[in-house]
Amino acid sequence: MQQVEDLTIRAQLRQRQNKPREAIALFEKALELRIGLHGPDSNSVRRACDELCDVLNGEALKHLQRDEHDQALELLRKAEILSGPNDLVTAVTYNNLACYYRRKGKLRTALSFLEKALRIEKRAEVVVNPAGTRLNLCAVMSQLERHQEALEHAQAAVILLQEELVQHQMARGEGGGEDEEVTPEMVNKLAVLAICYHNMGVEEEYLGRNSESLDAYSKGVEIADSYLARDNSIARTLHKSLAAAQAHQKKGSAHGEAKRQQQQQRGLSASLG
Repeated sequence: MQQVEDLTIRAQLRQRQNKPREAIALFEKALELRIGLHGPDSNSVRRACDELCDVLNGEALKHLQRDEHDQALELLRKAEILSGPNDLVTAVTYNNLACYYRRKGKLRTALSFLEKALRIEKRAEVVVNPAGTRLNLCAVMSQLERHQEALEHAQAAVILLQEELVQHQMARGEGGGEDEEVTPEMVNKLAVLAICYHNMGVEEEYLGRNSESLDAYSKGVEIADSYLARDNSIARTLHKSLAAAQAHQKKGSAHGEAKRQQQQQRGLSASLG
């Protein structure tokens, strides 16, 4: 048992030292020993699998961001094997697999993984990032030209984030004043909320609802201006989208190229969920 603990500590140290390959190899060796000691269905093994899955997903995302698709898929396949069919970490893995297949242009496969992730999250009592799956579903549905469904997922993400923000505020207590510092966690959630409104604006625009589109874009920009830095990439994207929508709607012309660009921006946004 001491050998297992030593391997786990060494793996965690390699992780902090940004040596992911060494960390994963040590976690895998520790897991093999745990299975031999406690059996594959023990709580100890289950916790170790979850920890290793978190590491695998984190590293896979880094590979995806660098367009290293083969390396990402290898890690995600490992995570998929290690996690149970109803585990929340499996929903994370499915989201990341969906991002992989979306980047490869396999939208229906991406959609299948996202729908499985959503089913897991709906059964769970607590979900760490409930809006993420909805945002990814919005992006994939939009690329499949299912814009009403994409809009509904963006709206669902807004509701989930607003509930999270209220709960977060309540957890901090009601004694703070208006100038109470906004935590980094809240800023991150507010940034995602701004993205949700941006995606709503895109989908409303596709559906020909110009007034609703401008309202959604404007809400996203308002949140970004209140909580994000001026040079933040999300804030810049939101301002650009709002300005483009205003200009084209004044001209009364469709702007297919602008919409295609917005769809690409939405892809970057969805990966933040």
